[in-house]
Amino acid sequence: MHGDLRPADRPAGDQAEFFDGFQTHVRETVPTELGVDVSVQPAARETPFLEAFDTPEDSHVADALVDAGADPAPFGAATEASYFAADAPTVVFGPGVLADDEGPVAHSQREYVRRSDVERAAEIVTDAVDALV
Repeated sequence: MHGDLRPADRPAGDQAEFFDGFQTHVRETVPTELGVDVSVQPAARETPFLEAFDTPEDSHVADALVDAGADPAPFGAATEASYFAADAPTVVFGPGVLADDEGPVAHSQREYVRRSDVERAAEIVTDAVDALV
């Protein structure tokens, strides 16, 4: 293990177990005074392939992230973000790299994310959400 590098945690279990756990987590996290009910179900897909999407650079969500310190760049990998892009401006944001000088990182045996990058990403997304709300 190098300095502040940690192996990625991968959830165990099947899809139903994951979504049940996620629903429980969200229900426990959402403040009860909001009066919000939470139901989590996987989206049905006609194909296993995810659709490409493009959010304008001047969208409110992109502006908020950039103003908070994010460094925008094209994201050339598959993501479930396309499920949301049809309904709202959507960006992929988070710490880590897809690949480095040694090769693939994301979803590989040597996947890592620097703790300092996670902390900085949390600051950026918190500031961006505060600006949007």
